[in-house]
Amino acid sequence: MKMSGLWVLMVIGLAAGFSWHTGAEEITVASAVIVSPAQALPDQVEAARELQKHLTLIMGSEPAIVRPGEAAEGQYPFHVGFAPPDDETPLEREEARWVVSPEGAYFHGDDEKGMFGTQVAVYGFLEEQLGVRWIAPGDAGIAFKAQSPLTLRSGSFGWIPQLQFRKIRQGLRLNQPHHPRGMPESDAFRLSVEEHNARVDEIVLWQKRMRMGGARPGGGHAFSSWWVKYGESQPDLFALNKYGKREPVALPKGGAERSNSFIKICPSNPRVADRVIADWLPRKEIIQYINVGVNDGSENFCECEDCRRLDVPLEGEAWDEHLTDRYVHLANQVAREARKHREDAWVTMYAYLKTLYPPRKLKLEPNVVVQLVPYVDPLDLATVKAHVEGWKRAGAKQLSLRPNYHTKYFSTTMPLGIEKQMFDVLQLAVENDCVAAEYDSLVNNWPVTGLADYVLAKAMTDPSKPFDYWAEQYYEAFGAAADEVKRYFEYWRLEVWNQRLMPDILTISTRGGAGDFARGLFWSLGSYYRPEDFEATQAILEQAGARQLTAGEKVRLTQLQLANEHARLMYLAVVAKPENKGEFAETLTAFRLAHKDELPLQWVQVIGYEIGNGDLTGLRIGKEMQGYLKPWLPTELFWKFRLDPANVGEAEAWQKLPWESLTAWHSFRTDRTWEQQFEFDEPHNLPEETARVIFTYDGIGWYATRHAIPADWKGRRIFLRFGAVDESCWVYVNGELAGEHIYTNANDWKTPFEIQIDKQVNWNAPLQQVTVRVEDRGGMGGIWRPVWIVSKE
Repeated sequence: MKMSGLWVLMVIGLAAGFSWHTGAEEITVASAVIVSPAQALPDQVEAARELQKHLTLIMGSEPAIVRPGEAAEGQYPFHVGFAPPDDETPLEREEARWVVSPEGAYFHGDDEKGMFGTQVAVYGFLEEQLGVRWIAPGDAGIAFKAQSPLTLRSGSFGWIPQLQFRKIRQGLRLNQPHHPRGMPESDAFRLSVEEHNARVDEIVLWQKRMRMGGARPGGGHAFSSWWVKYGESQPDLFALNKYGKREPVALPKGGAERSNSFIKICPSNPRVADRVIADWLPRKEIIQYINVGVNDGSENFCECEDCRRLDVPLEGEAWDEHLTDRYVHLANQVAREARKHREDAWVTMYAYLKTLYPPRKLKLEPNVVVQLVPYVDPLDLATVKAHVEGWKRAGAKQLSLRPNYHTKYFSTTMPLGIEKQMFDVLQLAVENDCVAAEYDSLVNNWPVTGLADYVLAKAMTDPSKPFDYWAEQYYEAFGAAADEVKRYFEYWRLEVWNQRLMPDILTISTRGGAGDFARGLFWSLGSYYRPEDFEATQAILEQAGARQLTAGEKVRLTQLQLANEHARLMYLAVVAKPENKGEFAETLTAFRLAHKDELPLQWVQVIGYEIGNGDLTGLRIGKEMQGYLKPWLPTELFWKFRLDPANVGEAEAWQKLPWESLTAWHSFRTDRTWEQQFEFDEPHNLPEETARVIFTYDGIGWYATRHAIPADWKGRRIFLRFGAVDESCWVYVNGELAGEHIYTNANDWKTPFEIQIDKQVNWNAPLQQVTVRVEDRGGMGGIWRPVWIVSKE
């Protein structure tokens, strides 16, 4: 085997996972041609096209793609898919190499089994030699400096990743544009399938440009298809549920398919490990990582005696609060058996929800890799550090970071200043034997989250660089305005995130439920953001706009300016008084319609998030509340609730019960049906008889709340305005029937209506008690859109 001294040095350097380069001779290229193999692999073809595209942008003329021997005299050849003649050194997995010499440039790499090393070699050249940056998908996200002729630096260069898998999931899927039902407010922003697919293609290409990919170390919910495969023939493989049966428990959403996929297995049963191994053995030569990740959901784990004996609960802790040891027991069984059949076999388990924290008794087999999923935990260094170090003490030799931070923090288009926090958490994981990182998922609101996503992706390609190294690259994409853009992002980081948000991260996340920081922030936005924040950042961006910029730099800066103004309008709408939300919502909508094409946000998802979490910006209120006098009074989001399966409430006059006697009633939201009260990851304290039936309940339910009515409303017509009730309801105020809404027409379950209540108001009482009896005969049921108190002359 031929190996030059240079490539021996390169292999030594690349083993650390970093780029390597040598040489410094300058080469001038006035005319270029791209040489591609006659039988090029698909990724090599794409690599040649990518090089052609970027050289065209930089040089102002398009170099041809030719076959070997077709280059014309005087044209500098870029050989894509070819190793230099003197390089016969075997490639490492995912390795990329590129050589620049006076005779030509060569790009090649590992293109086997889904890898795209040649393409990465082209990207490495474009970044390091020509300063290209991809700060967002699509042509507008390509930052480059025009030059013709090119000035290149000779030498040998290469890259091998330190992380064996690097991914920020794309967040969008082909042929699946987001078209939410019952949300006409988003109609004008919807994309066609063709438009949506074009966006997906751009995102996938951006992931490649950022060197996302690699060998995924297994992971995921391992048993989601088991019930369909083995439920009938081998029910003993599955959890003994709270009803004493080994079968799926009905869940509130998704029907039988979701319930089947969420079913838990019986980790103590040795036949589960046997089944895992039996399924793996026919494919053991091609599958190194065996997945035993716990199925989704935080409930319905096995309650059999053997599983319970594996648990190590603390005093006073619920039996299903910490279930890690039973799943480590399963992973260890599989790991020991797998090594008998393949020495380098690994087993992947999920540290997720009830198995998030390390085992309290058992130690891990040396070939178990732990995928850490801090799903509801805050984005906090101390929290992640505790998880990582705890799992290492339990024997974990390899960790994989699999967070949902994008989902929990980037659902809002408010600037957070969170970029360095995201970076620091990744760095902490890598410093503690993290071999892979997979984030779920890009929200694709690039002018808001682009810096965070760029830095995160680049940090995965080379964890040795500090935050500022990658952030400066991002700022450089704005040319002469780089300093102002840096000040803009640092304002949100230093003034807002560091000073206001981070100190309250746990409070905000808890308020949002299930660790949803973005939702918690929206529900308390006025406590953390101020009008002067937007004034200060607008002034910075105005200074940036005064710089001499290229056309591409102006586009990118304009997107930042529009995103900042959009955030300001959202802030004003969210913090506005209920009676004023309509006019702020109209201004916000007009801005969105005027700029929807030049401000690349996922508009349908943004609007859906706002409406789905309580019409945060008032997009729906303004339209629906026309005709009522101001102010409009929102009732509490949570009302008292009680099931009435025997239909005895009317006979027992529940509508006349004093408020003090309702302490045993539950607290239910009025912006979702009673079946949808609790997402799979949200805990509840319902009594057993209620929890058993609520997710599929059809029948009678009662709601109750109290509210003050201003004294100066006396003499007006006063109404309770219901956003929607599924299906029929009878409304009582202070124990007296005020009106009813009977399901008659097909759309009555989703149609707003009003009930006049001024005759039932007790003007001598500070609070009016409202009780609503709801009847649901099928499907979802209950008060599922907010209730307001309004008035007319």
